[in-house]
Amino acid sequence: NLRSKSKMTGGDSSPSSRPAAQKTSSNAEAPSDAMAKTTFPHIRQKYDWDCGLVCCQMCLKWINQPQAFAALTRRCPTQSTWSIDLAYLLHGYGIHARYCTITWGADESYKSIEYYKANLDNDASRVNSLFTNAATKGLSVEMKSLAVETIVETLESET
Repeated sequence: NLRSKSKMTGGDSSPSSRPAAQKTSSNAEAPSDAMAKTTFPHIRQKYDWDCGLVCCQMCLKWINQPQAFAALTRRCPTQSTWSIDLAYLLHGYGIHARYCTITWGADESYKSIEYYKANLDNDASRVNSLFTNAATKGLSVEMKSLAVETIVETLESET
């Protein structure tokens, strides 16, 4: 959910001027025509570790809160970025989001994954702390899996 705490007004950037999604099909793999035609900004990754930050950068640009990559890395100063880091990052820009996960904290089994191997021991404490403190920071974290249909319906209702 990319609703901003701050009210966005004016010009073609206001939420009401974006094309409304039409629910034309219950097939989760075929989003509506309006959703498929929604223009979403594309920003290319610079590094092999910045995919999540760049996704956040694109989302922020889409809701008219464009941020330089350097601004994002100041707020999230790690190259070992976890999804919870991204949830906090967006939350810091006023994005109301519900973060759903099937794993609470840093999963020790990730030690077998090359990307996490070198940093997991250092990241575990930081990541676990982010999960533990999320509610006190106003960030909604839920232990659950979402069906693809639910994700598509949410995206359709937000575009």
